[in-house]
Amino acid sequence: MRFAAVLSIVLILAACAGLRPQPDQTLRGRYQEARQLYERDKFLDAAESFDVLALSFSGSELMDSIKFYYAECRFELREFILAANSYSFIVEQLPNSHLRDLAQFKLGQCYYLLAPKYPLDQTYTYQAIRAFNDFLKEFPTSEYCPEVEDYLYRSRMKLARKEYRNGELYFRMKRFKAALIYLDDVLREYYDIEEVAATAVFLKAECLRELDREQDARALYENYLIQYPQGTKAEDARKRLLALDRG
Repeated sequence: MRFAAVLSIVLILAACAGLRPQPDQTLRGRYQEARQLYERDKFLDAAESFDVLALSFSGSELMDSIKFYYAECRFELREFILAANSYSFIVEQLPNSHLRDLAQFKLGQCYYLLAPKYPLDQTYTYQAIRAFNDFLKEFPTSEYCPEVEDYLYRSRMKLARKEYRNGELYFRMKRFKAALIYLDDVLREYYDIEEVAATAVFLKAECLRELDREQDARALYENYLIQYPQGTKAEDARKRLLALDRG
């Protein structure tokens, strides 16, 4: 009798155990719940859910998706450093993930959005440029390449403007040799950023004129008119050349 009762209890417990969801079923169900929160724009709640899943199921085949959507939630919340850390995890720790190219792109976006306006420190802009360059090297055929190239151009534009502004400040202070250092940097590193390179050519010519290097200045004014005939400084360059001709 006692044996039968024990056997019954064992069978009941076994049956209950069989009804429990398997770990993978639990993960997928909870993952879908977190995704639903994300799709309903409940980014903070979704981020917390994805974070718990990442901690609870660290070896799961869904880890890249979990980390990616966690990063997306933080991105939507404009918590770009937290987002960048999660995108970086996918890029560096999950080499077989199908989300690596998108994660690399979004990593660069995070740094781009963290960077302040160009007169201020541009550490994050340099990080964005590095991330975008790494993307183009590793994923040259990705569908995201056009967007990455656009972000890369805008990032380099910001650095070019900062260098030009430094040269312009020294020019206004009449420290023409110091100004030339920054203007030469612009023309060497950002020659393809026409909007900035054109003004740098003209201002460099102005520096040379102030330093009594008239022949060098003349050559740059002429060069400006050849390269940028419709540029904003074209009329000024013509006037400078006329003044030099008159002696």
